[in-house]
Amino acid sequence: MVNYIQELKQFSYGEESNWGSAPGTKNSWAGLVQNFAPKTKQNIKDVDYMGAGRDVGQLVKVASDTTFSFQMALQHGKIFQYVLGDSVDAGAGPYTHTLDGDDVLKSLTLVYSYLDPAGSADFNKEVNGAMINKVTVDIPERDVILATFEGFGKEPVNSSKQTLTAANTVPFLSAHNIISVDSGGGYSNIADLKTAQ
Repeated sequence: MVNYIQELKQFSYGEESNWGSAPGTKNSWAGLVQNFAPKTKQNIKDVDYMGAGRDVGQLVKVASDTTFSFQMALQHGKIFQYVLGDSVDAGAGPYTHTLDGDDVLKSLTLVYSYLDPAGSADFNKEVNGAMINKVTVDIPERDVILATFEGFGKEPVNSSKQTLTAANTVPFLSAHNIISVDSGGGYSNIADLKTAQ
């Protein structure tokens, strides 16, 4: 089998007002996305029924399952609100994000474009109804902070290439990082936790 999809060229997202319905705007910059891997499994249901004195059946295509993962170097923390529920941004220069939990998480439309090796056109697809259910943040010493997001959504459909405005902030480094912990007057950040150990 020939693999025609060669290189991820572009990735963006848009917040859905209703699950599974693509928003009018879906060109939000996520960060420096290094890979995006959607996988779709087509589910087949064997439907048996009676007919002409014998048991017969047919295979019926039912809803498919699509899962995805993507890794990126963080330039802002806005996408974390789709893991926790809400985000409030404040401050100039380096972004400060106050992330808050919510009972209902918002869904996304993820748009991605791959380079066509033949050079004639790009492959533009989108996953509607995307829900992030797992995030892993890697904060190595003296290196770039990487986040890996995993989730599920609807089967990918054709889309159009988006016009993006890239963030002009440098990727976050571990040296830039302060994670505040709400502990009722206890530790205020990770540096305090390290000092207390």
